[in-house]
Amino acid sequence: MVDMAKVVILLAVSISLTSALQCFTCEYENNNQNCQGTNAIKTCSQTQDRCLTQTIWSSTRDKLRIDKSCASQAGCQDATEQLAKSYWCDSSKGAWGCVECCNTDLCNLSRTSTQHGVSLTTIVFTVLFTVLCLH
Repeated sequence: MVDMAKVVILLAVSISLTSALQCFTCEYENNNQNCQGTNAIKTCSQTQDRCLTQTIWSSTRDKLRIDKSCASQAGCQDATEQLAKSYWCDSSKGAWGCVECCNTDLCNLSRTSTQHGVSLTTIVFTVLFTVLCLH
């Protein structure tokens, strides 16, 4: 008879391996289509529980930059704080940037910010971040 402790350990390991988050990943792309497809899918590490999308627009360079990756919750907060120092998620400005994080498989397929708009998620996160920083 198989030792019950070994069965429990094997079951726990197999569940943890299959529950790893998957995200679309890309760097320095100028459109969202280049960040899609099976070659862009990455299985995140166990410590990375978020999919991150960072979008930056520079009117002086007339260039859009899209980066997508796996991240931790702290990594998402750090990216937002760094971007907030020099940009604001406001597409009416000459230069702007947005960071969006989500926590389900392949949730960073398409973000409204890549279309020169601002998503509700980004607005809510930015407002909460601002309120927390002011207190």
